[in-house]
Amino acid sequence: MYSVRKKYYLCVITIIFFVSCTTQKKYEVLSFFFDGVPNPQTADIDLVADSLSVKDSTTLLAKSNGVAKPGFQIHSPYGKKECVSCHDQKSIGKTIDSQPQLCYKCHTDYKESSRVVHGPVGGGYCSNCHDPHKSQLEKLLKQPAEQLCLHCHDSTTIYTSKFHINSDKNTCIECHNPHGGENRFMPQHGSCYNCHNNYAKIYDFLHGPVAGEYCSACHSAHIENTPNLLLYNDNQICLNCHDKKVIYASEYHKNKESDCITCHNPHGGKNRFFTK
Repeated sequence: MYSVRKKYYLCVITIIFFVSCTTQKKYEVLSFFFDGVPNPQTADIDLVADSLSVKDSTTLLAKSNGVAKPGFQIHSPYGKKECVSCHDQKSIGKTIDSQPQLCYKCHTDYKESSRVVHGPVGGGYCSNCHDPHKSQLEKLLKQPAEQLCLHCHDSTTIYTSKFHINSDKNTCIECHNPHGGENRFMPQHGSCYNCHNNYAKIYDFLHGPVAGEYCSACHSAHIENTPNLLLYNDNQICLNCHDKKVIYASEYHKNKESDCITCHNPHGGKNRFFTK
């Protein structure tokens, strides 16, 4: 009798041990002892309101291949039922790491790629804007981009600024990168061409900052008290990059009082000196 009971307890302990392993391992063990255990690799799942519930029914996903029905975007791990890639399997409501480190396991670390990062990105609030499971919007956004921006940014301040006079024609992210950028306004590369000339289509040779789309190296997007919104007046803006000694040692630059842009176009030209 004792031997039978011992074997019974040993069997129970073994089942508990294996059930604590991966979802697939649970299935393999349980299906050995019991009939009717659903195979997680073939079961349909229905993505319901809380994005975590699972039930057998008509599904938003095609069987086990993570393909969403039209109109839905599915986060890849969720579509592949790889819940444990993000969630602690012993406490499924918890994640295996905090944001943004969890997101950076697959996505770009904007702290490394940008000089300035957007507040929610820097603070690790990725899921404030993105749904980690599914969405009817691109990039798994929780709301349309404009609504997300205006949830934090004051619409009155934005729409009364002269720099947003055409904001009804452009979305915020057409001009601003929602994750980070070269300065605190986080302009998108090429966003200046939404309103200004694209000099690459005009000149044969481009000034370095223009070619690299670093307009903000010379111009401010918002300061109004300098001509052409320049960050500095006179020749100082040129001498921030060009060596003063080399320039004034040249026979062509003997007149130190003349402005650089008197002879040179700051954006580009027909030769590498951008002479006018």
